[in-house]
Amino acid sequence: MKRRLLFLVCVIVLLAVYFILYHKNKELKYIPDGADAVVLIDVKNFTRKYLSETVLHPSVWLKEGDKKAGISWKDAGIKIPDFVQLFHLKNEGFSNWYMVLEIKNRKEFESFLKDQNFQTKGNSLYTNGNIFLKINGEICIAGTSQRSFETIESSLKSNKILWNADDFMTDGIGSLGIINGKNRENYSIHLNDENIEISNFTDFKKAETAFSQNINQTDFLTAQLEQKNIQTFSNLFKTEIFSHPEINSVEMNADLKQITDTIISYDYDDNFNEVEKVSYQKIVQPQYLIQIKTKNSDEVWNYFEQKKFISPQNQFTAIPFLPNKISRDENGILINTVNHPKIKKSSEANFILIKNNPLLLSSFKSLSPKITKKVRELESVLYWNDKKQTLVRFQFKSGNLPLILR
Repeated sequence: MKRRLLFLVCVIVLLAVYFILYHKNKELKYIPDGADAVVLIDVKNFTRKYLSETVLHPSVWLKEGDKKAGISWKDAGIKIPDFVQLFHLKNEGFSNWYMVLEIKNRKEFESFLKDQNFQTKGNSLYTNGNIFLKINGEICIAGTSQRSFETIESSLKSNKILWNADDFMTDGIGSLGIINGKNRENYSIHLNDENIEISNFTDFKKAETAFSQNINQTDFLTAQLEQKNIQTFSNLFKTEIFSHPEINSVEMNADLKQITDTIISYDYDDNFNEVEKVSYQKIVQPQYLIQIKTKNSDEVWNYFEQKKFISPQNQFTAIPFLPNKISRDENGILINTVNHPKIKKSSEANFILIKNNPLLLSSFKSLSPKITKKVRELESVLYWNDKKQTLVRFQFKSGNLPLILR
């Protein structure tokens, strides 16, 4: 009898573990048909990883008890889906992303918003300055913009496309899916101890070569992009700067420097005589070199002139950081602010490597303390592409705990 009871208890526990940590509802009903990019986070996979890392790091147990009381996501009055679904809409800016939340307790949700410093704007709209929300019955649309809230609402009502998580997920804790008509490209999202990687392959040896050859350079940014990647980024950021078909490649490096800027203003003394006042402020200014490689520099130069990118003083005004100088050399066209050394091509692949710089934060004084802390922990961002293989890596500084526990 005791054995049967013990067996029954074990079965119940195993079933409970299965349904809590493994069983998933894979229906993605909150992705509108106008989406061209989708990010999925596998909540249960994330939870399993969090629990396993917590068991391996007992120091976290005490910290959990020291946290101040507050409203957590499980007490926010919303349903936590098995897959968090973020999406980007066609013809939207790169930074505009949205998601749809299901509300299970509106009072708890409104209390959560108040705790997170959201202010009402009327018509069920809320914002904290960075995130916008609109409550409509039992759902809430959240986004970095409120531009397409009405479009999303109407699209969800008539949405004929019902996606399944298996359409996007491969391995890892999440995925990024790029939708182009009937075509779809999927990229796995992996959360490692000290980095987050988004890729469509698993062998990173070639990418590590580009990373290791440039990580010791002092420059804030190092990059080399061929025509296909230039067009990709031109479409992504909706810019025509380097999109001319005669441009074969663009190579660049840039660094951040703090300079003292002189400000001259005028006032009047008691006798109404004009008095010059001189003050100083420290500003962060990039110094850079951009090599545009082309076999037809005349045509590219004429294109820049037609777009009014070149000033009478031969400055390239399409880049907001002036002064600079644009000239022609044996490789094509050169844009530079200082006499940087010529860029040495490190590999045949395309890459952008951005290294964190303390001066960067001084340019974004409006960031909240939480975001500032996260930016300080970020060490570098790497984009790497070789033919059909692509990797984006967010590398963080080494710590006593893996990223998921920080």
